[in-house]
Amino acid sequence: MGTSRSQPVRLPPGVHVRDLPQRDDDRGYLVELTSVTLGGAARPAQWNVLHSNANTFRGMHVHRRHTDWITVVAGEAILGLVDLRTARIDDAVRATVPMNSASLQVLTIPPGVLHGIYTPDASVILNALSHEFDAADDLAVRYDDPQLALEWDVEDPVLSSRDRAAPTVAELLDRVAADGVTWRTRDA
Repeated sequence: MGTSRSQPVRLPPGVHVRDLPQRDDDRGYLVELTSVTLGGAARPAQWNVLHSNANTFRGMHVHRRHTDWITVVAGEAILGLVDLRTARIDDAVRATVPMNSASLQVLTIPPGVLHGIYTPDASVILNALSHEFDAADDLAVRYDDPQLALEWDVEDPVLSSRDRAAPTVAELLDRVAADGVTWRTRDA
């Protein structure tokens, strides 16, 4: 599986894939995850290391408040994205983005963009958050909800009990609307 570099993918507004600068020498390499000179608006409040076994699915999750930055440092992952910041789910921009440790990149995911991570093989992923984890800001939907219209090519993945019991995207959207939450992009 390659990275998204070779195939242009239409990403939701505010979602970015950035190649990470790598400096090689006889010892190995150093990769800059973020810095001010790289345009790094990233000021993570929390870093997480996710070790995922083969055929593991994490998500689909969406946040009201925090931004995620995701980098695959060992193995590979497929990230699914659905922009919930539209008036109708049918109009949502959707994308799947393959990432792997051979081509280090960082994927920026703003609030309102539903995302999930599938790891076909054992993988290690760095996940930075703009705010410390808050369970009230971590909303979930079923990864296999047909309304998401994402092609995963996944059979019987390992899921958390929370993700297994997650509602449909329609149920989540009804719930957040009842709470008065709206996600809007600058373009919407």
